[in-house]
Amino acid sequence: MRYGVGLILAAVIVALPLAPTARAEDDALEITLGKGGLRAQTADGQFKFKFGGRVHADGTIHAGDQPANGPLPTDNRTATDGVELRRARFHMKATVYEDYHWVGQIDFADNKTAVKDFLLGYTGLDGVKLTVGNQKQPYSLALEMSSNDSPFVEQPIDVSLVSRLLDRAIGGRVDANGENWFFAGGFYGDGVAAQKDNQVEGFGAAAKWVYAPVIEEDSLVHIGFRGAFRRPETNNEAISFSTETTHMSNYNPVLSGTIEDVDGVVLFGPEFALACGPFSIFGEYNRAIVLRRPGNRVNFDAFHVGATFSLTGESRAASYTIESAEFKRLKPRRNFSLKQGGSGAWEVGVRYAYLDLGRGIMPSSGDTELPGGMEQAISIALNWYLNHNVRVMWNYRHILETDEGSTDPAGVVNQEAAGLSMFTTRVQFAF
Repeated sequence: MRYGVGLILAAVIVALPLAPTARAEDDALEITLGKGGLRAQTADGQFKFKFGGRVHADGTIHAGDQPANGPLPTDNRTATDGVELRRARFHMKATVYEDYHWVGQIDFADNKTAVKDFLLGYTGLDGVKLTVGNQKQPYSLALEMSSNDSPFVEQPIDVSLVSRLLDRAIGGRVDANGENWFFAGGFYGDGVAAQKDNQVEGFGAAAKWVYAPVIEEDSLVHIGFRGAFRRPETNNEAISFSTETTHMSNYNPVLSGTIEDVDGVVLFGPEFALACGPFSIFGEYNRAIVLRRPGNRVNFDAFHVGATFSLTGESRAASYTIESAEFKRLKPRRNFSLKQGGSGAWEVGVRYAYLDLGRGIMPSSGDTELPGGMEQAISIALNWYLNHNVRVMWNYRHILETDEGSTDPAGVVNQEAAGLSMFTTRVQFAF
């Protein structure tokens, strides 16, 4: 914790001198505090500084986690109930001479300090942004959307196929957009130390193209295609994939088993999003091709499709921005207030997700079949946006089916996860 505080203080000390003193009228410092956090900037807009953060507190209960033949035999397959501080982040942004930007984000959840976004950017070219540092890779809409904005507490199970390879990493990225299109691409190495436990180390590239023929206040059409390649640090590295019921739980409904002699992984697939008034629908498909020595491969497939509906009439189209080709959170028409009678914004959502980790092996001499399995899950969400900064979420996720393809060392097959349900409540404060 003390190292994270030190990083924040150091960043503030470095950033504050960037703003000139009030020697002239254009250089006068303006300080504001509002829904977007604490902001300071010069009157001419050449120098800016912003401080904000988020706190996500989750509580989860599992139901139906005991198999028919008795209690689960191993601790690493126990569905954990309880509460946790899922995220406790502070972020800072600084602008120098209008075109140069710095972003730093530190997370203090899980009793450790983790560096999230930490990057430098340049926006001096019209419609183009260049960034270098630890940042998100341009691939999955579900993975790139901020946790502050997603209508569901947990990411869909199919994203576990992507996040193992394409989460935040150190690299260079270019974003470009026009009135109805968006492109992003970059080259990346490893993530920072606190993230390496969840990612395949090495290097790779990712790119994304989006076409949005309709962008209006209450209607939107978003069509995209993505591609990525990731090469492990060593040619014979072993990797694995798995899903989990919740962030705090160690219960893995699907385990791919260890895939040996990995030479690289190719990912690709389309995504879409449509919004019309208070209704929206979205989805994405991913194919992962794991290239193995001496020339065989494993193919994995995954997808999800979902929909949301605003009970109070807000449109997700209004929260879409082509500069990043993603959605922000709903903006309530009237904030919740007992004095003024506002109800805030109410939203319901449903999502179906599918992940297959047990097909597509092309065995060579000495290979055995992978123990990976298949999982299908459905999620239902009810979200209450009290105002721009406060949101309460109630999520229900149910595992519809798993097959018997995956077996852990204790001999527990994934069929026992079928019928498992998770109830999660989140209180979110972001500024």
